[in-house]
Amino acid sequence: TDTSVVAGDKCIIDGYEGVYLAKYPTEEETENAYAYYTEKADFVEPDVALIAAGEDDAENAIVLTDSSAEDTIINEQDTNNPITTLKNIQEENPSGNYTIALIDTGASEYTSETVSMLDDDGQDKNGHATQMAKYIADTAPDASILSVKALNDQGNGTISSVYAAIEYAVSQKVRIINLSLSGYAMSDSQ
Repeated sequence: TDTSVVAGDKCIIDGYEGVYLAKYPTEEETENAYAYYTEKADFVEPDVALIAAGEDDAENAIVLTDSSAEDTIINEQDTNNPITTLKNIQEENPSGNYTIALIDTGASEYTSETVSMLDDDGQDKNGHATQMAKYIADTAPDASILSVKALNDQGNGTISSVYAAIEYAVSQKVRIINLSLSGYAMSDSQ
């Protein structure tokens, strides 16, 4: 998106590499901005609700794959897939000097550092993040796990809370981010 499109909009609260987060005071102003930016920007997304993914959500899961791939099986020879990336990072850092960010419902005994995007203590009172952290700890026992809480104690969050968590993880130079989320709205940018 051309940055002049958002220049002067006082409701833009954050931006990172051409992606902007805006918050408008009324529903009418939000609808007007949505209509305006839909015509001007590459894509516009409302701040929809997200939930911690679970087995009940499996049938609605969207698998992101390379558009040229003939199937969704992970090719471990492909240097861009998550398993190969993790193995490469483990080989580059045999002493375990790397961090995996877990953006979820909070901290557990498996996490080494905790930050909350929700103005609370960051603890996992839902259990989903603890389950994910245990999986990460079993898979990558030498890694440190940075817990970034973006989902509340019921496992609910928004695009903006997850965006803030991702931005924080990137600012901490984390090379792997674990997201286990579901949403119910179709994306305008798909």
